[in-house]
Amino acid sequence: MNCVITRREPVPVEIGSVTLFCESFRAEGSAVIYEQASVSGETVATNRYKRSSVLTFTGRVCGSAAEVIAELDSLTGSGTFLSLSYRELDFTGCTLRSYSATEEGDIVSLTVTLITQDSFTVQGGEGE
Repeated sequence: MNCVITRREPVPVEIGSVTLFCESFRAEGSAVIYEQASVSGETVATNRYKRSSVLTFTGRVCGSAAEVIAELDSLTGSGTFLSLSYRELDFTGCTLRSYSATEEGDIVSLTVTLITQDSFTVQGGEGE
């Protein structure tokens, strides 16, 4: 497979009323696995649970840093569940865990971390 990257456009992501032009995205998923020793002394996985996935979006927002920070601070303190899309992935049941904002003139550099226990879905198809 040949892949040549010449330029990557930021992807707009709606987080509440904030539009983040995402330049970097990271998804982390994990499971909790319970193990027990069997009668013969071998280890056996007895139960498995999917943990909440962590989504981190990094990019920029145009506009008032005060408005962006106020909106994100409000979402951090509330129990609001968000739904959002990034490229072909849809995320539901998201809760804002943290944010970091740096004002650079009329642009706000922003990193937003959300968690969701819901499975990811692929637009136009089935996914997990």
